[in-house]
Amino acid sequence: MCTAITLTSEAGTSYFGRNLDFGFPTDAHLISVAAGSRWSSVANGQTVVSPLAFAGLGQFGTGYPVFLDGVNQAGLAGAALYFPGYASYSEPSETSEKSQVEALDLLRLLLGQCEDLESVREVAEKVQVVGIPNSVTHQTTPMHWIFADRSGSCLVIEIEKDGCHILEDPVGVLTNSPDLEWHLTNLRNYLQATPEQPAPVCWSGLSLSALGQGAGTSRLPGGYTPPERFVRAAFMRANVKVPAEESRAVAACFHALEPVALPLGSASDPHGRDFTQYTAFINTDSCTYYLRTYDNPEVVSASLDELLATNIAPDQTGACDHGSINRPTSFPHF
Repeated sequence: MCTAITLTSEAGTSYFGRNLDFGFPTDAHLISVAAGSRWSSVANGQTVVSPLAFAGLGQFGTGYPVFLDGVNQAGLAGAALYFPGYASYSEPSETSEKSQVEALDLLRLLLGQCEDLESVREVAEKVQVVGIPNSVTHQTTPMHWIFADRSGSCLVIEIEKDGCHILEDPVGVLTNSPDLEWHLTNLRNYLQATPEQPAPVCWSGLSLSALGQGAGTSRLPGGYTPPERFVRAAFMRANVKVPAEESRAVAACFHALEPVALPLGSASDPHGRDFTQYTAFINTDSCTYYLRTYDNPEVVSASLDELLATNIAPDQTGACDHGSINRPTSFPHF
């Protein structure tokens, strides 16, 4: 599951946000990585240098960080989303002519090396993404990725059986399977959805008007499948007003993702019950994270500069764990 979205305020500030939906607790941590960090590729053991500093939400897992989303010092933001049934990666090969990177590490690679979408495209075209079974499910994690920079534009990377597709995303939204082109075509089924009220009509002499506000949105789908969430998120992105003032802009961004957030118990299968474990937005100008969790809806913030100032990474990997984002539920007295 998961939904990602880009929004631009009336002041021209670009925001990048996502809901992290999963069937078991991820216990995401806030992690910063200093400029010039070096890490070893799981795919082939080669040393990878990251000239740019960045921060993100992720897990340390087997001792090195795996990022779910993040932003770097140049204002490039990105996220990995689940892409089952469509993602298809090569196996590691000693004879590959391209640099190899494991799928779980692609986000870290691009945030550490790319300043904008053009450089994301250039670097992504030069690497071969390979699949390696993870230590939890013992399967390769199927993912696709969305990136946005300070221009407000975004692109999506999808690796399928017919190769790597690097696509411009004109609606600034991504969910899960099927692929982006399918989702964009599917939007044509919802042309009648509008924030405007329909005009009254007359049937056989009887005047009929809408029962209440929002009648123009009745065409929108209401379920939690990826296609339904994509449509609702695209509608919100096209119509939600994001004020110029930072505090109000951030509030508007969170409201835009609320219609596609999953309450615990609303979607389940034999493997677990998916729910929105956190929602995060990034101001790409100031490189500031704003986030809230399922159990604590109070929004907290952290800037990249602040995180780097307290980065006490013990080795050359440059990664510093600033702790879990999960906080106890609290209700401050009015």
